[in-house]
Amino acid sequence: MKYLLLVLSFLGLGLIAPKAGIAGSSCSLAADHPLIGAKRWYGLYFDGGKIGHAMTSMDLDMATAGDKERPLIVQHFSMTLKLEKTEEVIEQTRRFEARPPHRLLDGVFESADRRISYEQRGPDLHLLEDGIARIWPGVDRDLCDEEEVAIHRFLTDRPSVDARLETEDFDVEHQVMTSGTHTLEEVSTRKILGADHLFQTLQTASTSDVFSYKARTRFQNGEAVNLFIGPIELRAETEAIAHEPNQGVDLFAEFEKPLNRPLRRLSNIETLTLKASIDDPILTIDDVVGDGFGQRVDYLDDRTAIIEIAGQPAPPDDVDHAEFLKPTSSHPADHPRLKALVDEIRAPLGPNVEDRRLAHTILAFVSDFIENVPESPYTYHTTSVFDVLDNRTGDCTEHSQLFVTLARAAGLPAREVSGFVYGGNDRTPSLGGHAWVEVLIDGRWIGMDPTWNEVELNRSHVQTRNSLVPSLTFEVMDIAYR
Repeated sequence: MKYLLLVLSFLGLGLIAPKAGIAGSSCSLAADHPLIGAKRWYGLYFDGGKIGHAMTSMDLDMATAGDKERPLIVQHFSMTLKLEKTEEVIEQTRRFEARPPHRLLDGVFESADRRISYEQRGPDLHLLEDGIARIWPGVDRDLCDEEEVAIHRFLTDRPSVDARLETEDFDVEHQVMTSGTHTLEEVSTRKILGADHLFQTLQTASTSDVFSYKARTRFQNGEAVNLFIGPIELRAETEAIAHEPNQGVDLFAEFEKPLNRPLRRLSNIETLTLKASIDDPILTIDDVVGDGFGQRVDYLDDRTAIIEIAGQPAPPDDVDHAEFLKPTSSHPADHPRLKALVDEIRAPLGPNVEDRRLAHTILAFVSDFIENVPESPYTYHTTSVFDVLDNRTGDCTEHSQLFVTLARAAGLPAREVSGFVYGGNDRTPSLGGHAWVEVLIDGRWIGMDPTWNEVELNRSHVQTRNSLVPSLTFEVMDIAYR
């Protein structure tokens, strides 16, 4: 469920900035713009079952901003997810100047356990959460930077097939940058009740330090009527139909991938060879799996690949490792409480401890500190590392989140990794959804598992770029034991 929330919040809660030539200082929306004054409802579906609804609106209003009342354009997004055992509500409101160039003034993101307020000051975005203030330089936004507005402008110009819109996204909730390429894939016209309707299909490829995804959106006369991302669909509906409930969806089954044979003595596996296959209308197999620490991938075609998990070093990358030292709302490594805890953990190691030993010590602390939740890991949910410190409970995501936060506070670049790991038995062998970490040691990313206190990953860890693919299957091709 956490992965689903992450994907959907990226879709609805980012601040999108089209690159040069799309928006800029020429941004101007008239009061009768088609997006202003409109409220759009969407049913939210997962692999055919309804799991909630979403709403977007943009209104011209009089409101107090600063020390005086003035006209503003208020944009609102809300999403409600109703699964078998939980309900999650996410909302975000942003306010822009009503006069061109419609600069962003401020906004609020809210969920059950988080509230992030932010405001634009000059060229920087100032965020406040739990009394902690952060500044993100260069996140300078106006209303035409918003994805909904940018895409509307792009499609209104009637671009030809294969035309592209490049965007950059700062996601307020997760405080990461995402780059996106929106490609016009198909254009057609249909006559409905005697009137001509223009249909445009846009494919979006987005990447970030967290994950990557592809989406396909169908527009009718410039209005989004369907959005697909793997098994997830947002479908334009009336308010009444959007609120109409359906059978709850059990995401636990989506994260369990049956295997054709059991894996035994995990710590003794030298090499595990798997065949991965998908049958998805948007994704190809290279969107789902790729080379990583411990694994190499050989693509057979667009739908299948051979994954070899052995003692493979992480492939070299050209990312800025400083990005994985930055404090964020999910990893508040600059908080005094986290800094004090790191000082306590490293005190017995002395002043000149090697990075590897420090990482192993943090790993052991996290593994011992957090007690695994007894219920299904897919029904447990928290987004605050302070909740983890207070409650000392969690699943693999809480272990990974706390490790990454402490590692960054100790000066070690670290990041979370998601995928699958063996969790079955001889009767029902399977790979289950899992999260672990990578930490930079001597210039190379090294995988570790704080949930299982593994300084060396067992060879059943399969790293994926996208886990929410119901059609993804695995087949054991070979197992070599030490």
